Amino acid sequence: MKYLYILRHAKTSWDSVTDFTRQLDPTGKTQAKQLGKFLKQKGIQFDALHTSSATRASQTATIICEDVDFKLSSIEETVGLYEAKVIDLLQYVQALSNQQTHVLVVGHNNTVSNFCNYILTEPIGELPTCGLVAIRFSISSWSEVDKQIGELLFYKKPDDL
Repeated sequence: MKYLYILRHAKTSWDSVTDFTRQLDPTGKTQAKQLGKFLKQKGIQFDALHTSSATRASQTATIICEDVDFKLSSIEETVGLYEAKVIDLLQYVQALSNQQTHVLVVGHNNTVSNFCNYILTEPIGELPTCGLVAIRFSISSWSEVDKQIGELLFYKKPDDL
């Protein structure tokens, strides 16, 4: 079994000079903190955390790590997740280390929503900011992740927290 958690970054401010450097606004920081507490209460721990290196995604990942006791130094930032297409994210997930069972990926819309709808057996629509999808795969290797094979474990929206 493999478990993939797909998270859209939390709510942002539009005060930045560039899209890449947009930061979380106060609501986004609260969303990320609430999600981190939810994950801790559920006892969910990650073997790996991968995030877009865009500021808002990185900030979301950092805030969550504080609650789930994941070492900040172990966060893997990847610039390629910033403007990734669904096929890029699929290939990224397929290349994950098989020693990792529980993996969190923090990214951006429309990619994360479209990716979830692609790999899940039932579509979920569009993820809101700080929307989290937990997916279970009955596979032994990440390379086996493909269209409509993921089982939805839960879908959390900020309003649900």
